Amino acid sequence: MEAQIARHPPEGNTNIFGGLSAAVEELEQATATRRHIVLLTDDWSSSGAYEDLLAPMAAANITLSAVGAGGGGDGAFLSALAKQGGGRYHPATNPASIPDIFLKETQQVSGQNIVEESFSIQTGDSPILRRLDAGLPRLLGYNGTTPKPTAGLQPLLQPARVLDLARRGVGRAGGRVPGGRR
Repeated sequence: MEAQIARHPPEGNTNIFGGLSAAVEELEQATATRRHIVLLTDDWSSSGAYEDLLAPMAAANITLSAVGAGGGGDGAFLSALAKQGGGRYHPATNPASIPDIFLKETQQVSGQNIVEESFSIQTGDSPILRRLDAGLPRLLGYNGTTPKPTAGLQPLLQPARVLDLARRGVGRAGGRVPGGRR
């Protein structure tokens, strides 16, 4: 079977427009709160009226990310398509990276930004973490977050992995808490 397939070299173009049109049509009918397309292609595409497709996508809150695999094309087309579709472009020079790219896309779209990598915590100037630098273990992952500018959070860990403190519950400095205690 491999010999028979090998007699047909890859050539021609992928009909990205046809596939995207079908995906958008299906997602316009879906009731999901997040509707995101991850396009996997070699970036060799036949033409299409992409502008006419991107407008209804935006109106229906459908986003698009693209994965360019197989070394085809130059990536500029997919990059522009993903940017216009409100998503990201991922060049997959190594096909083994494709499952990780799909996982990353799923996590980003679902609001989870879980990063699995080994790292050491570096403490900042917080009195809570002072003298702990040497005793903190290496961690294997984190949920990437960014504080809201108006949250009044004080970063405790540096540089990119940040633990933030904020007021929680009913108490506040100098105020009364239930039971009359300060």
